[in-house]
Amino acid sequence: MRIGNMTSALGVRRETGEKIHPNEVVRRCAAAGFEVMDVNLCGLHRGPGPFRGEDWRKAAEELRNEAEKCGVRFVQSHLPYRSMSMQCDLDLFKTAEGAELYRELSLRAIEITHILGGEWAVIHPMNDRDAVVGDNEAHIRYNLRILDREIELCHKLNVGLAFENIFDQFHLRRFGMRAMELKQFIDYCSDPLIQACWDVGHGNLTMDEQAAGIELLGEHIKALHIHDNNGKDDLHTMPFTGNVQWEKVMHALYESGCKADLVFETGFSGMPDSLKDHSLTVLKSIGEHLVSLYR
Repeated sequence: MRIGNMTSALGVRRETGEKIHPNEVVRRCAAAGFEVMDVNLCGLHRGPGPFRGEDWRKAAEELRNEAEKCGVRFVQSHLPYRSMSMQCDLDLFKTAEGAELYRELSLRAIEITHILGGEWAVIHPMNDRDAVVGDNEAHIRYNLRILDREIELCHKLNVGLAFENIFDQFHLRRFGMRAMELKQFIDYCSDPLIQACWDVGHGNLTMDEQAAGIELLGEHIKALHIHDNNGKDDLHTMPFTGNVQWEKVMHALYESGCKADLVFETGFSGMPDSLKDHSLTVLKSIGEHLVSLYR
């Protein structure tokens, strides 16, 4: 089990508000000892960045080359997702043009994953708002319908889609909150390129005992998101700063046969830049301790 981090880990420079380029994040994560990376493309549709211009393929190739020089490799990505609370996302989907832009950028994100050598692209399952709560088959068919182009491209490029366990928001019951729903999705598809991502922080928000969910999905878990919280809010803090039962989680991952890399989804955006490298070193040490619990 290798220890990884996301290209969003350092966020912005507190002193200037400047976004820290993914190439720099890779260099600094490699210096801290991380072995693998996740290219975080969640906000690809929300504004400018290295992958929004016409030279996005060149930017992806440069990032891949930077990772190779540093001795790390990209293993996964996080595709764009529609936020239910961000006004920019709500505004984007008010028009057909905005919705199509989002779709084009989602397809672009899969190609970026491929260029970087990533094997899995993490994606949030969506609700069929015309279906009743509990009609999981309707939600599955809806996801397959709205993601038809993404699934086709994934088969062409041999990039898998890892559907992530999510959590309820704004009193809306969301499909994919439970491990059982993801397992039903995977079984329905019977496709080796449609599997699961287990987000430990999300599991802590929705399940009293997430170890059972991990063991149910088992080897279908191809990607991990590692972070902590208080059981009420999606805080994305470092492990052992919340109430996740990490000993149980890591043992369940081991018992389940999960072979995914341990990839952190935390962030140090608010820290002064002078403290971020030390924070990465601390996070890597936490990862090493978690790996020692994988037994």
